[in-house]
Amino acid sequence: MADQITDQQMLGVGWSVGDGLMIDGVVNIWAMNAADHVLHRATFADDEFTDLGPISVNGAVFQGFIDPDVFRFPDGDIGLVAVNGMRVEGTPRQPGPICLMRSDDGQNFEIAQVLLDVPGVQDPAVIVGDEWVLAVKIYDQDVIQLLVGTPDDGFETTASVPGGDPDLVVESDGSIRLTVCGDGMLKTYISSEGRSWEPSDPIRSQTCGPASISGRTGCSIYPSRVRVEPPLIPEEEALGQQSATTDTSDAPSGS
Repeated sequence: MADQITDQQMLGVGWSVGDGLMIDGVVNIWAMNAADHVLHRATFADDEFTDLGPISVNGAVFQGFIDPDVFRFPDGDIGLVAVNGMRVEGTPRQPGPICLMRSDDGQNFEIAQVLLDVPGVQDPAVIVGDEWVLAVKIYDQDVIQLLVGTPDDGFETTASVPGGDPDLVVESDGSIRLTVCGDGMLKTYISSEGRSWEPSDPIRSQTCGPASISGRTGCSIYPSRVRVEPPLIPEEEALGQQSATTDTSDAPSGS
């Protein structure tokens, strides 16, 4: 049976392609801001959405980074993977590579390394562990590529599924859930290790771009919605442009 989204709440205007993380009990959101076309950080607390301004990368505000995905490193630092949208590879321009950044405050980041030096990939989502699981959308195709590896040793492609705007989350039982945009709904897949994936229950939704807020008992943000879900253990984050929703179904979901 398909999951469902209800109880929507407007957050802000002019925000897109975002992700979120709980910091000291407060929802923090990183997303593109239409006013200056750079990544901003914002907070959502006590029903108030506050723009904290653009993030810095290596000490400067940089317009080139898009499609953020935010997570915690094992040492507690905040990790950010994002696409370098300024790189040009042939015609038309293709996005890439995907860069890995680190911060101790969520506002000021330093580039750690290139995570995936491949042109034509976008919308990264990552699960951090002994082996990292990485999902990326292939540019100009409705295809999500799944990869497993480490930043130092590289990644190998393990699977691909149709769809767009991937999100990865670790469920309470330790399995990994992949959520992607499909035809008129969000499609989900489950894996135990990130190498093989089985279809799971879809989610009825008119929006795309799911992302789950790490450290929150089930809150997701869409390009136009935030959804509060049943308690689970998320490993990624979520946002979108504008609204908030509560999932009232019994089935767990982790977009």
